[in-house]
Amino acid sequence: MERPIEQIFQSATRLDTRIRYKQLEVSHPGDDDGLWFFWLEGRADKIQLESSSGEFPFIFETDEHSKMVHNVDEATTAISDWIHINR
Repeated sequence: MERPIEQIFQSATRLDTRIRYKQLEVSHPGDDDGLWFFWLEGRADKIQLESSSGEFPFIFETDEHSKMVHNVDEATTAISDWIHINR
């Protein structure tokens, strides 16, 4: 079964195929790598989804907002809002 972060990414790319994501690369084994960056090709700003366990809930953060998302639909809606606000 896919992890929630992959489900979010798949759902987000249905909104816009230019959406990309990458997990934080940590320097030391055992460091918390539960941070994923999402961005839209051609734009400098990014959003973050954070969860130490990689499971829900995630903290959804932009430069202006921070909120908890508890499922794929909430995460996708937050990403959609970010895309449309910042186009």
